Amino acid sequence: MKLLKNLDLILASILGVLAPIGPVVYTLTGVIFLDFIFGIYSAMRRKEPITSRRMSQTLPKLFLYNAIIIALYFVDKYVLQTGIGLEKVATSLMVFVEMKSCDEHFNNIFGYSLWSRLMDSIERGKSITKK
Repeated sequence: MKLLKNLDLILASILGVLAPIGPVVYTLTGVIFLDFIFGIYSAMRRKEPITSRRMSQTLPKLFLYNAIIIALYFVDKYVLQTGIGLEKVATSLMVFVEMKSCDEHFNNIFGYSLWSRLMDSIERGKSITKK
């Protein structure tokens, strides 16, 4: 009984230390899940077989990305003490990569890229403001 209580205390302590990066981890996990859904739908539209091998690539990516975020959080907070938020910078890069992957799947599904359309809109806006 005492061992169980100690485990509860240890788990609560770990969760308390990791609480500040919870939203970052949830955001990254959500984007990875979104890429997974787009990938499955894209494969279905192209009539490709959906295999467990391809689907299983998501889990290592999920664990690796989150491990990197947690490690960067500890390095930034307890070793470097920069206050920059290295885990947030790394998460931004990872989210960009995942969103680009979602855009590629979107292009396969619907035949156009949201990223390209966004960049075209920005260019049109720049050309209008220059006149």
